[in-house]
Formats: sequence, structure tokens, C-alpha cells
Amino acid sequence: MKRNIFFISVALLAILSSCQINVNTKKNDTDSEQKNTESVNDNQNATTVESTTPPPTAETKLLYGCVSDPDGYTNIRKSPSTDAPVVRRYESGEFLYFTPFNSNWSKVYSGAKTSTFMGYMATNRIVRVDVDGDNNNASSFRSGYITDPKDTYVNVRKGPGIDYPIIGRLDVGSFVFYQPVSSEWVKIYDNNKRMLGFVAKDRIKD
Repeated sequence: MKRNIFFISVALLAILSSCQINVNTKKNDTDSEQKNTESVNDNQNATTVESTTPPPTAETKLLYGCVSDPDGYTNIRKSPSTDAPVVRRYESGEFLYFTPFNSNWSKVYSGAKTSTFMGYMATNRIVRVDVDGDNNNASSFRSGYITDPKDTYVNVRKGPGIDYPIIGRLDVGSFVFYQPVSSEWVKIYDNNKRMLGFVAKDRIKD
């Protein structure tokens, strides 16, 4: 009888131990599942943050203009102040790109991208040249060179006539694209086919 009780006790202990192992295994499985779930949530959160990252800033659109100064040239300075060092100068009539910096100064560029930044110029020394919106749709352009029998440069005007204001000038020998607008005047463009203004037709040599 005592022996039977002993064997029954051993069997009960074995059963209880097995149950404990199963419980612990289930608990470990639950912990593992929870960690996996947290990992998935973390990845989802990371994906959400990445998807809301703003796209790269687009290249700043620059304005196009021409230098105009009664002294015949204007200084480009290292910073927006008349006390700042002069880095170079532009002659009146030369064209450049710019964008306003404050009420008195503009940042100026040698090309159409901000990577060509040169320095600062007084805004009142720049005359903005409006770009002809349909010039890129033109079917064809003629090309030629600036010529003048009596001078070394030709005035570029805002419209097709001597009554229009002078907005710049081009040296004799400068290469341009152009389109006739009348029997006496042509619309001229630079190498990038950006409109510069108007010159007398007899000042263009094909």
C-alpha cells in the first residue's frame, strides 16, 4: 500500500513538472511574439517617419537683368555693404542673373544656377529684363553678330524703336540669336535663347 502511494506521488510530481514546463514555454512564446510585434511596430513607425521626409529643395529661380549705372560700371561686393571688399565689377549694359536679398541689395550670379554666385550688387543698378514667354516655342531662330560702322557697341532697347528706353548694350562682334519683328527691328536672344531686347535690324550681320 505504501509502495503504491509512493509511485502515485512520483507520478503526480512528474505531471506537475510537465505542466510547469508547458506554462513556461507558452510564456516564453508569448514574450517572443510580443517582442516581434514591437519590432514590427518599430519598423512601421520608421517607415512612416521616412515617408514624411520633405523632398530636396528645388533650385531657386533667378531673375534676369542688365547692369545700368551712370558711372559706366557697378561693383560686385563680398557682402551687402559698401564697406565690403569688391570682388569684381560689371560694365553697364552687361547681363547677369540676380535675386533680391533685401530692400537695397541683390545677390548676383554669372549663370542661371545658384552655384554661379558672385556676390552682392546694389539693386538700383540692375534693370530687370522680362523673359519672352513664348521664345522657346518659336519655330526657328536666325543667328548673327552685332555690328556698327561708327561705334564699338550697340544699344539694346526695351521695345522695337528709338523711343523705347535703353536697357543694355552689346559689344560689336557679339554673337546673338534673333527674330525679325518689323522691317527695321529685330528681337535678340543670348546663347541660351533668353530674350535680351531689341536692336535695329541693320546692326545684325549674318
